[in-house]
Amino acid sequence: MITSLCPLCQATTTRPLFGPIEQCTGCGLVRTRSASQFESSHPDPKQYGEDYFTRRNLYLPEQAAFLKMFASTLDRLQPFKASGKLLDIGCGPGLLLKVALERGYSAHGCDISEWATAFARSQGLDVRTGVLQELQYRTGEFDIVVLNHTLEHMPDPLGTLHEVYRILANDGALLVGVPNFASLNVASDARSLGRATARSTSLAPYTVNANAHVGEKQAFVYCA
Repeated sequence: MITSLCPLCQATTTRPLFGPIEQCTGCGLVRTRSASQFESSHPDPKQYGEDYFTRRNLYLPEQAAFLKMFASTLDRLQPFKASGKLLDIGCGPGLLLKVALERGYSAHGCDISEWATAFARSQGLDVRTGVLQELQYRTGEFDIVVLNHTLEHMPDPLGTLHEVYRILANDGALLVGVPNFASLNVASDARSLGRATARSTSLAPYTVNANAHVGEKQAFVYCA
């Protein structure tokens, strides 16, 4: 066992799995083993410069593929919320926002990356730069909040969900996409996951029970 504070349940021990991957003995959260990553309650903006969005992740070079993927993401949402004010947390260069606008949503975004938010604004998108908890959105301001492969980057996932709860309307919907550690891809190639996670900025490859943290507000969780 390893002594390491879990950012989700605050348990103090983990079991090593492989490579830098460890699992909390309290709640089962799987994450990378790097205590320094969890010293701050916010991710490090320096990790998300132009290189992150254009080379490490090909958001702009392969924009058409990402737009198609984000269209599929919003397909999951539309049967429940076909319109309304939407906030994409961790919006990057704003590709999901572009699709949301095309579908008639009032689309807004935020991201800690200065490069990505500047790019999004250059495309005419309404995007703020900074950490969610510091951007002072109004209570109940949004009908929909999207955390599409963003929550696993958060050193304080519960703090993020608490703020999401505050800014969601009473009949609001939260759409969460997170990595699924129980997937067949992980089971068949665990060593590759260990190598990939060691190089990534993702802190926690997990499936989160968002329903436990948004109360009567709707939460839709999908895994990939």
